[in-house]
Amino acid sequence: MKNNSKFEFYVSQNMDMLYKLAFAYLKSEEDSNDVVQNVWLNFYKTKKEFESEEHIKFWLVRCTINECKKFWRTSWHRLVTFEEVSQSISEEESDIDLFNAIMSLDRKYRVVIVLYYIEDYKINEIAKLLNLPVGTVGSRLSKAKDKLKDYLKGDDI
Repeated sequence: MKNNSKFEFYVSQNMDMLYKLAFAYLKSEEDSNDVVQNVWLNFYKTKKEFESEEHIKFWLVRCTINECKKFWRTSWHRLVTFEEVSQSISEEESDIDLFNAIMSLDRKYRVVIVLYYIEDYKINEIAKLLNLPVGTVGSRLSKAKDKLKDYLKGDDI
């Protein structure tokens, strides 16, 4: 990425999405920020020719997922309490409850929920991003919704 103004545009358009995705994987503000910073550094240094805006967005998401996986393989992990994170996310109690419910899910469910409901990806797009069959993504999404319903009703996940 040679043009600084274009780079800044892509950062402003995609920063929140990449952070949410990284946070869904890592459950840590600091680690998520580190991963996203690495993604932007990779993007800035890449010599790849992109076909479209969608291609760039896909590349950024895929790179974020790869960086999160690399993080889990190579670093020590720090546990963050839900209270610590939820205070920085929202002041509204219902938002905190939903946030806690999502973060209590296993990572494989958390990621599909974030990509589908927060980032508005379609199931087939999520399957492509995660290198999973479409049926697996649909199944994970369905199970995640059921677990969230149980959690929000007061049942344990």
